[in-house]
Amino acid sequence: LEIAYTVADAPGGIDGELALWLKADAGVTIGSGGVSQWDNQVSGGSLPSVRQSTSFERPDLIVAAVNQNPAIAFDGFNDNLRDSTVTGTDLFNSDAGSIFTVVRVTAPGVILQWEENTNNRVSTEIGVGTLRFDFGDDVPPDRLTVAEPTTAYHIVHAEADPSGPTPNLQLFVDGQLLGQNNASGANPLNPAVSGQFVLGEWAGGSVQAEMELAEAMIYRTELDATATQQIESYLAVKYGITLDQSTPTNYLNSIGTVVWNGAASAPFNNDVAAIGRDARSTLAQTASRSINSDSVVTVSAASDLTDRELLLWAT
Repeated sequence: LEIAYTVADAPGGIDGELALWLKADAGVTIGSGGVSQWDNQVSGGSLPSVRQSTSFERPDLIVAAVNQNPAIAFDGFNDNLRDSTVTGTDLFNSDAGSIFTVVRVTAPGVILQWEENTNNRVSTEIGVGTLRFDFGDDVPPDRLTVAEPTTAYHIVHAEADPSGPTPNLQLFVDGQLLGQNNASGANPLNPAVSGQFVLGEWAGGSVQAEMELAEAMIYRTELDATATQQIESYLAVKYGITLDQSTPTNYLNSIGTVVWNGAASAPFNNDVAAIGRDARSTLAQTASRSINSDSVVTVSAASDLTDRELLLWAT
């Protein structure tokens, strides 16, 4: 099955198989009680937006939530945004998919979910002390669980890689691989049906997360290391999040050029932040500071920034 999408721009310049791109600085409609609609920045497919018609279930828009950028705040009680009729193949393949979110979760619950039923779902959520990725069934090994990250903002990346006999499920936080396992194959994902797509709660109407969600994207396929690095670099620059440097990691622009070399910068590879422009990613970060609690440097008001020009610093 091939689905045609039209993408004017893309996160990190990676547009192939991009199915969903939600970002709180674009396509947000405010109604009575909060956010009534959040538009997909990708044209085509059956998920043009997520919506909430009930005013007291609408999340709030925080204008300057993280590094000068907005986020959508879900209260953990009844806030959610959804589309109740989404064909799974518009978001995932039966054995592959990549999810990225920039999120701060302060009470456990579902971050993002597509579900026909509990035995046919794709989901990322925070449990009690855990971060979880379901792909197919809701029990191990189709459910991958790792340690919960801190309650700061993080780049959470969940991926199903079809390179083995069954999908290899992987969870990354800020670019660091925290865990992986092979799905069972006994109850594989069937995306050729209609299901619900929901942000902030389980499709069945509970397991609400108290969270701030700044950006979310879904690719219908697995991504190679360079594509992943371009996407995570874009998100890290925009939101002041330092990519994990336990193994030195470069930051790349939207055409794959290294703009900050992790190995060459060591040991000054903490509290990484940047200003810059990258039109392919719709990035225009003109003021920035690392979101780490010990950061002290803020840079703003550059006299001139051309396309794909970025200035990065670290401590």
